[in-house]
Amino acid sequence: MPRTELLAFAGTHKLAVLSTIAPGGALQGTGAGIAVTLGRDAEILQLEVIAGELNGAALEPYQKLYFSVWSDGPDRLDWPGITYFKVTPRWMRYSDFRCTSPRVVELKLQ
Repeated sequence: MPRTELLAFAGTHKLAVLSTIAPGGALQGTGAGIAVTLGRDAEILQLEVIAGELNGAALEPYQKLYFSVWSDGPDRLDWPGITYFKVTPRWMRYSDFRCTSPRVVELKLQ
């Protein structure tokens, strides 16, 4: 699967599951609203990412992108503790189990 096709798949989704490992080794996970800058039923996209919190001037261009996907985002600006992160993929795995011959594609990005 070409990189552009894989990124196009990611760009059609607004929700993701974020899984992390805490410093003590405990597994953590949460749902997250996403906006992809660049493709259901048994299709899965897994990512390994580097994440960094954004604030101030560094946040502005990404917040604009996020609000273009999540039009109700500005309604949450006053929420206490609201935080924005930029995630940069290092590894991706796309799996499509809708067909008789499943398709699994991995891509190292760094």
